[in-house]
Amino acid sequence: MSTRKANLDPEQIDAIEGRLAGTLRPVSPPKDFVQRLRGHIHFPERSEIVVRLQDWRRLILVFGGVLSGTVAILTVARALYHLIGRRHIG
Repeated sequence: MSTRKANLDPEQIDAIEGRLAGTLRPVSPPKDFVQRLRGHIHFPERSEIVVRLQDWRRLILVFGGVLSGTVAILTVARALYHLIGRRHIG
């Protein structure tokens, strides 16, 4: 791209805007697609969420698993960084 500013007169800008307005129109998805998508999305009821949160053993297991996975990923990433970084330095 050039660093110079293009000097367009207002008529050229209006012509470009008019052409884009005719070309770029909103597109609505088919109704059957929207209905299938709504069928796949399921939000649990509040009572179901409360029951899941009260199961504290499972909750601790989930948090522990996420934390362990994060630590493992960070450890592997750090090891790879040090291994690859030393090759480029030397």
